[in-house]
Formats: sequence, structure tokens, C-alpha cells
Amino acid sequence: MKKTLLSLATLSLILWTTDAHAAPTVQHLMKEHGCYSCHGMSEKKFGPSLEKISRRYHRKKGSLKMLALKVINGGSGNWTAETGGKAQPPYPNLTLHESEQIVRWILSLK
Repeated sequence: MKKTLLSLATLSLILWTTDAHAAPTVQHLMKEHGCYSCHGMSEKKFGPSLEKISRRYHRKKGSLKMLALKVINGGSGNWTAETGGKAQPPYPNLTLHESEQIVRWILSLK
């Protein structure tokens, strides 16, 4: 019983620490690259809201990598009705790791 409680406490601390450090990094990256200029949290701007992106992709297999690459390379066609055909501009200065951090956070939104 003690081992189980200790394991749960350790896991909780790891998860809490990881989330606490990841969110500020993601927010910094998103502000630095202007993501909020086109995407609102719950409201549509030029692109779909971050919550809407999460609802569409959060349970789809392979969506993390696909969306991370879409952020880096740009793209269009997935949200045409929503955006009037406006494309996701490329952000080639983002690393795959940084882009995956951003997308992982977006996919965690409810």
C-alpha cells in the first residue's frame, strides 16, 4: 500500500512539474511566432479557434505529427469552409520539437 501511494505521489509530482514548465514555454513560442494573431482560444479569427482544432484532432491517430508538420510547412484545405480558403502560413524557424510542444498543448484543450 505504501509503495502504491508513493508511486502515485511521484507520478503526480512529475506530471504537475511537466505541465507547469511546458505551458509557459508553449505560450512563449505561440506569442513569439504570432499564433494568436490568427487563432483565438475559443473564437475564430483568420483561422479556426484552438479549441476547435483540439476537438477535431485530439483523438485522431497521427494528428500530433501531422499538425506539427503543418505548422512548420504551412498548408491549406482542411478548414476551407471555416477560413474562406486562407492558408496556414509556414513557420520554418520552428523545430519539430517546438511545433510538437505547441500542438500537444492545443490538443490538450477541451
